[in-house]
Amino acid sequence: MRHNKTVYRMTISAGGEEKNIINLVCKKVKRGKSLSVIAEELEEEEESLKVIYEAVLDATPDYDVDQIYKVLHGEEE
Repeated sequence: MRHNKTVYRMTISAGGEEKNIINLVCKKVKRGKSLSVIAEELEEEEESLKVIYEAVLDATPDYDVDQIYKVLHGEEE
């Protein structure tokens, strides 16, 4: 799946904070929450979380935060 990395990189901070956000999105997706609910709960714009959300969905059922991080940064597909 192709992700809108420009929007993603402009709105999400790098490093540990980014992995923390990925982890939070994974937990919320596992609970069956939609993108709009997750964005509201994390107080983020839906568009800024969309790339992470889609990557998490693509990583089902493993939800490996490090693997998702690598995919988002073009290190693996």
